Amino acid sequence: MRAAMTFPNAGDEFHDASVTSGQPAADEPAVPPSGQSGGLPKLGSLTSLAQTARMKHIKSAKTVLYVVGILTMGVSAVMFTIADQSVQSQIDRELRKLGPDFVVDDAKMAEGKGEAVAATRFGAGLSFMEGVVFLLLGMFVQKAPVAMTATGLILYIADYAIGAALDPAYLVQGIIVKIVVVVCLVKALQAAIAYERERETAGMAV
Repeated sequence: MRAAMTFPNAGDEFHDASVTSGQPAADEPAVPPSGQSGGLPKLGSLTSLAQTARMKHIKSAKTVLYVVGILTMGVSAVMFTIADQSVQSQIDRELRKLGPDFVVDDAKMAEGKGEAVAATRFGAGLSFMEGVVFLLLGMFVQKAPVAMTATGLILYIADYAIGAALDPAYLVQGIIVKIVVVVCLVKALQAAIAYERERETAGMAV
């Protein structure tokens, strides 16, 4: 009789080898390592992106308020410094209109000039303080974005209206700069509103 020869099952060997080696079988889905979500963005990264977007809006509003404040302070300082020359220039123009035969009362003219210079410097001082207010609004814009930027816009428009009421020529003085400032303040207000909306949305998501 022939001795029966037995051979190990190849499938059993493959199964044993896969179990022993700890490698998944070909038909088993690979499980991502711990801490990974299979390519989906993490909640933390989405929160970080939202915070970055909100801070971009705030920086935009803050920059506009700072620039307006610095420009206002600079122009006011110059106007305060040259107030005497500016008033004298206006007096000279009026005298030329009146002609050489007009008799000038030097005492009254000096008194009127002094009052005009004082009024000009007072206005320049108020305008300088307005610039300081804009800087303060920029410093605290992150605490109350809409309130701070809206206050800045209202303050600037009110200053423009008061100046125009006192002197109609103020309407056209530096009109391009005034328009640019108003546009920038409106954009700052829009940025602040966007910041508030994104912050509220993030709060509801949490």
